[in-house]
Amino acid sequence: MSAEPRYPPAARRPLLPDAAQIGRLRVWVGAELAGTALDADQIADASLVVSELMANAIEAAPSDQADVLVEFHGEGVEVRVVNRQCGPPLPPPARWSTPLPEQESGRGLQIVATLSDEVTVTNDGQWTGVSCLFRYRS
Repeated sequence: MSAEPRYPPAARRPLLPDAAQIGRLRVWVGAELAGTALDADQIADASLVVSELMANAIEAAPSDQADVLVEFHGEGVEVRVVNRQCGPPLPPPARWSTPLPEQESGRGLQIVATLSDEVTVTNDGQWTGVSCLFRYRS
């Protein structure tokens, strides 16, 4: 009989949405993922994705609270940014648009969608969450 695989407990970091936190957040995510089955490129991608999501949360829906979660699953690692919804709900990834070349911003969600294996958006009227899965590579 084989034992069930053991995964580290989920890591959670509550933050005040503040641009000054983004660099520290990237370091924290990288440290949480070090030593997992993700390769170095995936760890860098997950760190970048979380920083993009936090930057979007700060810019698009500034609020007084955000949480960053790192959860370990059998198929990979899920990173999630959840913040209090202060603006219109974020559409599902299939409706994220590509900005025009002359636009100065708006590429963060495309970066998130490109680097992640799977992206899910949840809106419950009070909170918006974006979860990104990074699957373990064989």
